[in-house]
Amino acid sequence: LELKADTVIFRHDVFREWAMACLLFDEADRVNQLPLTKPARPDLARAVELVARMKIENASDSADWLGFLAALSAPEAHSSWRRAILLALVRSEASPQILNTAGPALVYDHAALLCELIRLVLAVEVMPARARFVAAGVDEKNVPASMTVPAGLSWIRLMAWIAYRVREQLPPAAIPDVVKLYSGWCISFMGGDPFSPTLVEQMYRWLREIEESREPHPHWDNPGVFAGAIQGEQLKSLEETLRFYFIAFAYHVPHLAAQY
Repeated sequence: LELKADTVIFRHDVFREWAMACLLFDEADRVNQLPLTKPARPDLARAVELVARMKIENASDSADWLGFLAALSAPEAHSSWRRAILLALVRSEASPQILNTAGPALVYDHAALLCELIRLVLAVEVMPARARFVAAGVDEKNVPASMTVPAGLSWIRLMAWIAYRVREQLPPAAIPDVVKLYSGWCISFMGGDPFSPTLVEQMYRWLREIEESREPHPHWDNPGVFAGAIQGEQLKSLEETLRFYFIAFAYHVPHLAAQY
């Protein structure tokens, strides 16, 4: 399709979004025509997401993707444009590959981008929880209307990448956000899915790292765990959260429960 020679109007949303994405990809200056100061319309947000995928799915590094992210992250730009570019990493069918490509950028600067992506997944890639819990036999009255559960594949893609690819290189500053992601998944499936034991095991290791660092100095408020990246009340809160979720789902990891 030669876009410069023809005018085409697609009746189906998918084709229209794809056409807009191709135009933005081929003619980068078209970004300046986007209404960045306003919330992204669904079709434009989808087009931007597709462009972000095009820029990284077959790339050897994340330079073009980062450039696109920067171009749509100007101070006056609405956050929905940036959100579409970040979520492309976990919505793509090639997510395992492109997360690896974007990995150095995601963990750079105390994993600032990774933490932002986790928070987006927690906020956006969800659905109301009642239907799932009612199907599992829970009384609807016991499920808050505001409670949500994971929707789509974004959660599992991101968690698997963190758990299996960057676990040992994960900047300590990202641990609190990762724990929110892990615990949210475990609660949604009552810990009964095949992946939850892996997440509980990781939370247990972080819990023991905190506890063991304090054992020689029981009255020391700052044991220097996690290279000092998490301290004070934040560290205490993290420890309590990790202990709560480990105990709540310890029956899925009986060997660790016995050890604890």
